[in-house]
Amino acid sequence: MEYIILSNQFRLGELLRSETATRLNIIEQFTPKAQIINNLSSLCMGILDKVKVKFPDMVITSGYRCPVLNKIVGGVSNSQHIRGQAADITCKDNAALWRFMKNQNFDQLILYKDYIHVSYNGYFNRGEIIINK
Repeated sequence: MEYIILSNQFRLGELLRSETATRLNIIEQFTPKAQIINNLSSLCMGILDKVKVKFPDMVITSGYRCPVLNKIVGGVSNSQHIRGQAADITCKDNAALWRFMKNQNFDQLILYKDYIHVSYNGYFNRGEIIINK
């Protein structure tokens, strides 16, 4: 399942990866439902592909989180990560990444100290920007 192609730049495994889920053997993390996979594909094609082309060193630090994993890592109960609509990303130059991201079509963009959270829902994106350092 991890080799399923989501977009030109990403495979499913990159959005499911979780050291915590692997360590705790949370099988649910690695077997998402079809709707989750569709949402992840939309996230990748809608915004993450553009980012990866512009910033080849961009890394996804957190993509999809099953509800069990989301609770363990302290995610909010209505997190878009649970629906496969969000990713936390970072690269060598997060300041340049942030400037680039602000001009893209996204639902939510949150700047944290070490990473950027981006969400994309595929049909109605709010363009909400939050700085949370």
